[in-house]
Amino acid sequence: MANTLEIHPRSKAITSLVIFIMFCYSVLLVLLWQIVENQQPAIWQYIIAALCFLIAFPLNIRLLWNYKIIRFDDKKFIIWQPFFFRTRTLEAKDIINVEEYESQPIGQRFKQMKIYFPHYTLYCSNQEHTHYETLRKRMEKYFKKKQNHK
Repeated sequence: MANTLEIHPRSKAITSLVIFIMFCYSVLLVLLWQIVENQQPAIWQYIIAALCFLIAFPLNIRLLWNYKIIRFDDKKFIIWQPFFFRTRTLEAKDIINVEEYESQPIGQRFKQMKIYFPHYTLYCSNQEHTHYETLRKRMEKYFKKKQNHK
C-alpha cells in the first residue's frame, strides 16, 4: 500500500479536550469531597457537581468514541478505534455519497466531510483531523473516476 493516507485526530484537539475534562472531573471530586465532609452541604454544591458530571462524562465518551485512526488507499478505508479494540474495513467502491460542509464562525474556516457507506457514515474535519485536504482531493478524484465508469 504505497499510496496509503493515514488520518488521525490532531493532538491540539485531543489535548484541549483532555485538559477540560480533567478540570471538570477535578472540580467534581472536590465538590463531592466537600459534600461528604460537610454536615449540611449547600444546594449549589449539588448543582455544580451535577453540571460538572453532565458536561465531563458525555465529553469523555465522545472523545473515546470518536478517536479513530483512518487508513485510506484507493480501494478501501481501514478504521481503527484503539479504545474499543475494533477495526472496520470499508470498500471505497461502496461509497454512496460524499458531502462537505463549510462554516466560518470566528476567524478560521471549519470544514467537515461526511462519507456515506451503506451502513456507516465516516466524519472528518479540517480542525480535528490531519490530512483533511489530501482526503478531500482524493475523494473528488475518486468520484470523477467513478462517474466516468458509469
